[in-house]
Amino acid sequence: MLLRALVLPEGDPARTLAAEQLIQHPEWYESLPSAGLLESLANAPVPSNPLDAAPDEPSRVLLARTLQETEDPDSASANAQSMTERVNNTLETLKYRQLERRQREPSDPHRRSSPPGRR
Repeated sequence: MLLRALVLPEGDPARTLAAEQLIQHPEWYESLPSAGLLESLANAPVPSNPLDAAPDEPSRVLLARTLQETEDPDSASANAQSMTERVNNTLETLKYRQLERRQREPSDPHRRSSPPGRR
């Protein structure tokens, strides 16, 4: 969803929302395989050929596959939500997942836990 939004024309509300939030919150997507591509597309104007924004070949393939996928026009989600709403929902999901990851991390990553009775 975010890749599709980021290749929309400059000024499109869905693209603007996606780019602004991704620029402000790289921690939301830094662990994703598409992180380099999201960063490239969010931080620069869309090139005339969006595939030119891909930083490497795997990113180019990912973007090409994403852009080739078509949404079913009869799907309930496509009809019920605008692109901007779907982008917002995707961003909220990224935010939530990043918060979950942070909660699972130990409070001090440099502290090693030792077995009981050993110090």
